[in-house]
Amino acid sequence: MSHGNPDSPSAPRARVSSGILGNWRILTVAAAGQSLGIGLVGSYQVLVTPLVAEFGASQTQMGIGMTLLLASSGIAAMLMGPVADRGPLRWVMVSGALAMLGSVFALASAQSLTELALWGTLFGAAVATYGHVPANVLLLNWFEERRGTAVAIAAMGMSIAGMGIPPGLTWLVDHFGWRESVSIVASGIALVLIPIFFYWVRKKPGSAKPELDGDSTRKDLPASDPARGILSQGNFWKLALGLGLATSAAVGLSVFLIPYLEGMGVSRQSAAWAPATLAASSLIAKPTVGVWVDRIPLPRVIAAVLALYTCGWTLLALGSNFTSALLSCALLGVGTGGLLVIGPVVIGATFGEDVVGRVTGFQVPVAMPFILGVPPALGSVRDVTGSFAPGFAALAGLVVAAAFLLLSIRFREQAPQGA
Repeated sequence: MSHGNPDSPSAPRARVSSGILGNWRILTVAAAGQSLGIGLVGSYQVLVTPLVAEFGASQTQMGIGMTLLLASSGIAAMLMGPVADRGPLRWVMVSGALAMLGSVFALASAQSLTELALWGTLFGAAVATYGHVPANVLLLNWFEERRGTAVAIAAMGMSIAGMGIPPGLTWLVDHFGWRESVSIVASGIALVLIPIFFYWVRKKPGSAKPELDGDSTRKDLPASDPARGILSQGNFWKLALGLGLATSAAVGLSVFLIPYLEGMGVSRQSAAWAPATLAASSLIAKPTVGVWVDRIPLPRVIAAVLALYTCGWTLLALGSNFTSALLSCALLGVGTGGLLVIGPVVIGATFGEDVVGRVTGFQVPVAMPFILGVPPALGSVRDVTGSFAPGFAALAGLVVAAAFLLLSIRFREQAPQGA
């Protein structure tokens, strides 16, 4: 009896185990892919000061560099959707890790800003090919009853990476230089990822469970649900603009937090603990906000998370010492971590589960202009005014606007489970 290729779209699925530990290999693959994929992007801020010193770049140019990286990663992530669903996922992820390594080696040899931009763009695309898109495909294929727990655990890996990588990379840069340091880190990551991807990636369980196959899932969706039906709703634009504004604010942290602290007179090694504090706070916030969503009406959760997020940006803009900066990072971590939980919940509570994928895809082009525009805008504010504070205050305003938009959405009836 032929069992077929488990990576084939037509292969039947086995009964998906609800146990988390029973599928720990898949969970490890997803967590590693996300944390050492898009989770690496936050380390860009460690390189800003060395790159400015060596190439004479402005803060605006550094912001544009992050924009290019995010744009290439976003485009690659959108293209990865059908590839992850239909292709040989193991080899796609292995190839992505190899491309990441090659792009970093090329970046470490760059002699101009143009070369840095070119190889940084390739790096952004490479990490997307083994990051959150394939990770989510694996998680949704392998976990059923405990799917939410599995996704949350895998996402927490990004926070753990954010706690450890920036301080470690900063130490390496201070002792060995930025070129050697990025090569060391990329080599170590590739040595971890490639064997994990090669031996443990398996898109689907092997025996039959036809009711979970893609075709049977799709037939449950409304037969006539054109894009126009979603895009014509005011709720969609409130949701897309609200999440886009709130998410774009976080991008500024991934570029300019350490340079901001250095301008305050904080040493590079000490400054590296600010993103670690943010990541630790985000790590704690994710499961906490998840419990809130289960027990408290969703509008109250949105208001609480975005209020704390606004306070974090305001305190960062007004702060004048390292202690206040660390406190602001703790509040900002609640905002960034909470948004990762709130975003999908808001989509489901607004449009229902059947069209979550489509709504998520439609909102990407709405959010991207804000996400891509924040880094160069913040850099320009710093170049013109000599301070990041006005830019941080403006980001607090964006979060307030996001809160008004999201709280004006008409949600479907939702009864908290703990009520």
